[in-house]
Amino acid sequence: MQCRRISTGHFVKLLLVEDDYALATGLAAALKREHFLVCNAYSGQEALAELRSFDPDMVVLDLG
Repeated sequence: MQCRRISTGHFVKLLLVEDDYALATGLAAALKREHFLVCNAYSGQEALAELRSFDPDMVVLDLG
């Protein structure tokens, strides 16, 4: 399976921030089927750490 690429030729890395584990797992699975590289974070603290280490191209964030 190939991951979705952006115009610079690298894979789209997506950070998914969601505290509901079941919802995060389902969303991540759907995004991976669409060929995104997905990293899950389950809290704000985790998200901040992943921003530095994973260096995502985009973030999907649960604000609630």
